[in-house]
Amino acid sequence: MDTLQHLDEQRLVWDRKPLIRALYGHYHQMLIQQCGRGSIAEIGAGCASLKSSYPDILSIDIVASPWVDLVGDAERLPLADDSVGNLVLLDVLHHIRQPFRFLEEAARVLEAGGRLVMLEPGISPLSRVIYGAAHPEPIDMHADVFADSALSGSDPFDSNQAIPTLLFDQGVGRALSRIKHFEVAHLDWLGFPSYPLSGGFRPWRLLPNFMLGACLSAEALAPSMLRRWLGFRLFVVLRKPHPNAD
Repeated sequence: MDTLQHLDEQRLVWDRKPLIRALYGHYHQMLIQQCGRGSIAEIGAGCASLKSSYPDILSIDIVASPWVDLVGDAERLPLADDSVGNLVLLDVLHHIRQPFRFLEEAARVLEAGGRLVMLEPGISPLSRVIYGAAHPEPIDMHADVFADSALSGSDPFDSNQAIPTLLFDQGVGRALSRIKHFEVAHLDWLGFPSYPLSGGFRPWRLLPNFMLGACLSAEALAPSMLRRWLGFRLFVVLRKPHPNAD
């Protein structure tokens, strides 16, 4: 299957599945609420579901498609230095071959005070079992996220779901000490049980549409330690400090 066909199939599920539109609409709102002042660019926009709700966003993807404004590689962003207020990624970082290189690029193009807002797969004790058994994307908890490649291939849909966890849950100190351009503004776990029960971008679902709101409310009330053990999503916000910040 070629990449554009994959995007077409994702868009078809998006159009036909109200539950995934509602769940990702919730994710979109979370992402936008964490953005600061200034423009917003989405990296890895895919079928541009975020832009459907927020038309002013600049959508960027490595694959040309009818849904994106600009074609570009996350490791070599086609944006000027200090030119963007916010960068948003949804399920993208774990597809990037050199995540450390991307973080350097993000720091380059963001304005001082700008934010990098990401919602990614998170590898908790529970999600590792479920993702490993029921999700096609691999999990390599031994990958070197600072190496020339944290992936086994170069296709845009090659992935390692462990990358965000390795960077920000287990290795955030090492990552930021090497980048020296970001500080952590927010880090949280979420997604259980709403995400696995939704079926994601597959045609099936185990969660009735009318129960999504109650499920999300219950998740928000769960203690942080419980979310860390059961979570399926890692929500990370990095901020680029002002040059004169202490």
